[in-house]
Amino acid sequence: MGNWGLTSTGFTIPRQSDIISEIQASLIALFGPQINLVAPSVFSQLVGIFAEREALLWELALGVYNSQYPDYASGSMLDNVASITGITRLPATYSVQTGLRLFGTVGTVINPGQLQVSPASVPTSIFQNTTGATLIAGTNEQQQLLFSSVPAAGAFQVEFGNQTSTPIPYNASANTVQTALNTMSYVGGCTVTGNFTSGFTVTFGGVSGLQPQNLLTITNNTLFNGSAVAVTVTVTELVLGVCQGTVNCQALVTGPVTAPAYSMTNILTPISGLSSVLNVIDAVAGQAVESDAAFKARRIASLSITASATVSAIYSKVSQVVGVTGCLVFENVTDSTDGFGRPPHSIQVLVSGTYAAADVANAIWNSKPAGVATYGTSSYVITDSQGIAHTIYYSAPTIVDLYCIVNITRDTTGEVAAWPTNGVQLVQAALSEWISTLAIGRDVVVLPEMMAAINSIPGIYAAVILVGTSPNPNSSNPIVITSVQQARLLTSNITVNVT
Repeated sequence: MGNWGLTSTGFTIPRQSDIISEIQASLIALFGPQINLVAPSVFSQLVGIFAEREALLWELALGVYNSQYPDYASGSMLDNVASITGITRLPATYSVQTGLRLFGTVGTVINPGQLQVSPASVPTSIFQNTTGATLIAGTNEQQQLLFSSVPAAGAFQVEFGNQTSTPIPYNASANTVQTALNTMSYVGGCTVTGNFTSGFTVTFGGVSGLQPQNLLTITNNTLFNGSAVAVTVTVTELVLGVCQGTVNCQALVTGPVTAPAYSMTNILTPISGLSSVLNVIDAVAGQAVESDAAFKARRIASLSITASATVSAIYSKVSQVVGVTGCLVFENVTDSTDGFGRPPHSIQVLVSGTYAAADVANAIWNSKPAGVATYGTSSYVITDSQGIAHTIYYSAPTIVDLYCIVNITRDTTGEVAAWPTNGVQLVQAALSEWISTLAIGRDVVVLPEMMAAINSIPGIYAAVILVGTSPNPNSSNPIVITSVQQARLLTSNITVNVT
């Protein structure tokens, strides 16, 4: 018999061929060398059957052995062995849509849990309101376009929500400006009054009425006055728009349920007096159950949690806070303020995610060295065991908003599945979700990482992804993100061109 099972080098199992050889040797020792073990004899068939079953038992024993070690365990066995050190797998979380805007009859009451909505492009992604609201009258936003002088030549365009108007010539009337602005679906329904002398007043209405709006952006400005001096255009807010009501919503199922900005328009539970809904920001996608690989990596990092007064300990304890999705800890050990503004002998904790400030502050307080200052742009006051108040500072990473253009060539050979009708929305959601998984300080790499995010979308023959930190990017080069920054890509900043 081979040296199988528990040994000084671990748990060793035989190959099925080894088991067959051992069974054959035992039969020869029992019945003599004349026994017929050549296929397809009866003994040969029996040897094969029993060898297979014994091999399966050895594999089961190896699995049980490995289940006691976090590096080799998986699934529920990994959960069990990690629990010995008090670490549990992060559960799946729900996607959340904040500030869903409501429109309808004044006085209409929306109770929590009464409203279910979904994106028009993905009707199966259902969200339900967690807060309530009573609709008020609301106010239309008003903005004004002012010109440094009356133009005599040229044109300009207006950009809003990653959409661009048709060109507006130097001699346009208010009606012409209105028509140009209404070519953008996010502005549709606005009215325009005035002229180049007094300025044009834009009153948002229709789909853009009864809500606050970001300022219109002037682009492609080639206006010149009669003296050949460039004419500048300034946009100011005259009247702040006021919503009729807003509610927060949560997806019905856990995991990354996406809802890009301006897509949440389907009302699945009609309510008398509620005419329409709209989300102007992306839903914050939930997370799937933590994978084995991620769980193992976090378990290793958490082993420093029993320590204190070290960078690793602070990182470990803050990382364990519910809702924290990313953490970095920096220290300034010098006697002078460093290049990031950190005071001498201080620490700065960068935290991303949706978490309770009290939990993060307490995690920092319980792990930082005594006498070392905390630094950051956010703060929370905690009270120690002696009843003394302390202000704990921490920071969120600086968000770097990205802009993206995706040029897609559809497959026309018929060799793969056809380009779906909601393909544009799928591309936007996939890229936005992928960027949201990047850690603090992680560079954005287009090839191959970003391209891989859309590989599973059918109907794509070829694709070019351009990314930058300003509108209309023209490069596929990586975007460098510093150690205190985190990339973000809103679906409203993604333009998808399909040919």
